[in-house]
Amino acid sequence: MIKTAAGIYLHYIDGYLKELNFDSEAIFRSSGLAYPDYIQPGERVALQVIANLIEHVNTHVRRPDFAFQLGRRIPLMAHGNLGAAMLACKDLHALLVLSERFSRLALSSISLLVNEQENNIAFKIATDTGFPALDIAIVDAILGTSMGNLQRLSGVNIQPISVSVRHNRPQHPQFYNTLLDCPIEFDALENTLTFSKKTMAIPLQTADSIGRDILVNKCKEDLNDIEQDSPLVSRISEIISIHLSDSPS
Repeated sequence: MIKTAAGIYLHYIDGYLKELNFDSEAIFRSSGLAYPDYIQPGERVALQVIANLIEHVNTHVRRPDFAFQLGRRIPLMAHGNLGAAMLACKDLHALLVLSERFSRLALSSISLLVNEQENNIAFKIATDTGFPALDIAIVDAILGTSMGNLQRLSGVNIQPISVSVRHNRPQHPQFYNTLLDCPIEFDALENTLTFSKKTMAIPLQTADSIGRDILVNKCKEDLNDIEQDSPLVSRISEIISIHLSDSPS
C-alpha cells in the first residue's frame, strides 16, 4: 500500500510560506510540484511528495520552528469528517482518543496512543514514514496542532506537564521552551505529550453526542476508502513520483 497523507496539508504549507514572505511557488516548483495546481480538493498525496517538499522548505526557510508553527495553523476542520467529529467530542480526553482511532485519515504512517496513568494521560506519537526529516516535521507539527487546538477548544492556556521527543536536541531549542512552557526531553525513547487527567476532563462547548456518532461512522467509511488504496490515489502518486524523479534536487 502506498503511504499517503491528506493533500490539504500542502495548502497549509503553501499558506504559511506566504505568511513568512517566502517565494512559495519557487519552493514548490524546486521540489517537483506543479504550482498552483499541486493538488485537487479532497485528494491524497504520496508521503514521498511531502517529504521532498519538506526537505526543500528546510533548505530555503531554515526556521527550526517551521513545522511546529505550521501545526498551530492547521484547524480541526482541515481534517474533514475527523475534525468535525473531534469538535463534537464531550471533552479533551475523548478528542485525543478519537484522534488515536482515526490517525490514518491524516497520515498513513503515524500511530497515536492515549495511555492513561494514575494521575496523568500520556499522548504518544509514533511515525514511520521512511523519511527522517519528515518524521521530525510530523512530530513537531502534531505538537503544534495539538497545543493550538486544545487551547482554542478549551478557552484555557493549557500546557502539558512534560514533553519528550525522539529527535536530537536542535541547535536552537528555545522555541520548544517558549511555546510549550514545560520540561522537554530530547533523544527520548518515545514522542510523548503528558497532561494531567484534570486538564483532559475539560468539556468542549461544541460537544454533540448525536452528531459525533454520525461523524464517526463517516470516519469509518473514509478510513475504509483509504485502506483499499484506490487506483486513483495510486495513479496520482505514481505520476507525482515520476515528476519528482525527473526534477532537480
